[in-house]
Amino acid sequence: METDQAYKEKLEKAKKRVKAIKGFFRHLRVFITVSIILAVLYIFQAGPIIRIGEGAVDEEFLYWIDLNIWINLGIWVVILLIHALVVFKFRFPFIEDWEERQLHKYLNEE
Repeated sequence: METDQAYKEKLEKAKKRVKAIKGFFRHLRVFITVSIILAVLYIFQAGPIIRIGEGAVDEEFLYWIDLNIWINLGIWVVILLIHALVVFKFRFPFIEDWEERQLHKYLNEE
């Protein structure tokens, strides 16, 4: 039978893991929402939002917007993948070592 302390430790670990997974899905939800908005901007070439009249916007500016949409989405995908790797148990040793050192540091202070 587990001791009360061991159970509390497991419970805290489980809560921390659930919170991390919840954070990842929040991140994913924001990414999908922003991606849809950027896709709409890309599809309509920012026309209804930026153009006041025909020829009012420089084509190079529209190219710059398109390029930024793709670059930002690409960077965000990489960050999202790293977030998924961390949350779903692909552990980076340097992160675990740092967490362990910080825990011991703060436990020794008190």
